[in-house]
Parts: sequence; C-alpha cells; structure tokens
Amino acid sequence: MPASAAAVLNYAAPGAAVYRRFVASGVEVDTFSTDPRSVEVCNARSREAPLTLDGAGITLVEHRSAVRDFFDAAEVAARYPAEVEETVRALTGASRAASSGWMIRTADEQDRERRRTGRYLAGKGGVQPPGNQVHVDQDPARAPRAAGLLYAKTFPHGPGYSRFISCSFWRAFSAPPQDWPLALCDAASVAAEEGIFNPIIFGDSIPDEAARQGPLSAEDNLPAGSVFTFSPSHRWYYYPDMGRDEAVLFKFYDSDHSVAWRVPHTAFKDEAAGGAAPRTSIEFRVTAYFD
Repeated sequence: MPASAAAVLNYAAPGAAVYRRFVASGVEVDTFSTDPRSVEVCNARSREAPLTLDGAGITLVEHRSAVRDFFDAAEVAARYPAEVEETVRALTGASRAASSGWMIRTADEQDRERRRTGRYLAGKGGVQPPGNQVHVDQDPARAPRAAGLLYAKTFPHGPGYSRFISCSFWRAFSAPPQDWPLALCDAASVAAEEGIFNPIIFGDSIPDEAARQGPLSAEDNLPAGSVFTFSPSHRWYYYPDMGRDEAVLFKFYDSDHSVAWRVPHTAFKDEAAGGAAPRTSIEFRVTAYFD
C-alpha cells in the first residue's frame, strides 16, 4: 500500500468578488476560480499512531451497517440515523446526537445523470458529484446557531448543552480502490483565521452568471460553509482502499477550540489507483451534544 499519493487539490483562488456555491440536483457551480495545487496526501493507515478526533479532528472506525442499499432513501432514513448517532456518541463521549441528513456522491457521471430528480433533495439522499473544492461544510460564525436550532427541534425538553461537535460520518460503498478518494486536512495544521465565508444556495436549477454574481436577498441567513486558499502548512491524509464496513468521522466544527475543531477536506483524483471504479459514498451529517 502506498505511503502517500500525489494529488492536485482545488483551493479557492484569492480575489473573488463573492465566494458562493450554487447547488441543484446533480450539479454544483462556484462563483470563484480554483487554484489547483500539487500536494502530497499521506496514507493515514501507515501512521504509527492513528489520527484522532482531539488531535487531528479525524478518526477511522470499523462499522458494519444494516443498510443494504444506500441509494434507497427510505431504507437509509429508517436504519442509518440511529446507527450513526449511536456510533458518534460512543466515539465522542457525547450525551446526545442528532442527525441533519445525508448526501450520496458518485464519480460515475452516467449513474449520477440517471438518478437526477430535477429537484435538489437536501438531506434526503440526493446524488451529487464528488466535492472537489477544499472546504468545510460549516462556517464558524453560523455553526452555533445551526446547532442550537437542531437541538431545539430534536430535544425540545432537553437540559441544554455545554459543548457540541458538528461532524460528518463518511463511508465509501463502492468497491475499492476509489478513483476519487477523500483527502482530509489535519486540523492542527490549519490556522484559526483561515477560511472564507461560502454561502450555499440550493435550487431546482443553476441561475445564469449575472444572477450568481449579483445581490442576493437575505444572504446572511443562508446556510454557509468555508472555502480555503492554499497554505504550505496544511498536512493532508487519506485512507486508501476504504471498504464498505468502515467509515471516517471528521469534524466540521467543535465548539471546544482547545482541541482539533475543524477539518478542511476535498475529493481528489488518484491517478495511481489502477483499475479503480467510480467512487460512490454517503456522507451523513450529525451533531453531538455534551450536557
């Protein structure tokens, strides 16, 4: 197994007027240019000490799911949330966990086109391309409010919480090796001031360029993540040849900043993965709460 992979990662180019992402069923379009950078992505499996949630914001876990078909949204909704929430509680030591939906991503363009619905199915198993921008799915300024709203909705009579972790439970369910594996940036290599506000606009279609660049009503209330410009300090890892019975848990935002608290990530084309089939994966979003 290789010690590392040579990868080209798409950072955000500096100097854009706005950094927005428009999402419709099967397609995602940014308002900013990319800054492709050649980096070394280290094999996390070959580390003497495994990556940890507190140290890097990342951990690999063995997990066999009862879900037979991850493309079956009804089956995923019935079985997977309880599985993931239980696992996240065990891994983090949290008192409670609440899910906020999932997304299927596939590098198979024909399959993605076949599964297009005409409407973006936020959190309900829609099928999108691999996310190939260096990003985090939660903007730090928005994360506390999102966690509070999810807690109030899920635990209306709960006692409240002292800490929360918003995270992704990521599983590849296509056969290894993956042609577009997931690269994860060690949170300890990311400076606190890094990241550019990246509002996300969902719709049934992608508007024209003038509309994408123009004024947006209530932009401050839109869901938002962060995108990142290149830093030579970033340390990148991946788990090659992921199997269906394992998953990566990594942080979008941890309200405790004394430990690793966010993990930029992106898909990358593994040119050395001979015979790789198109990667298909499920990312399941969950927030852990500590009394």
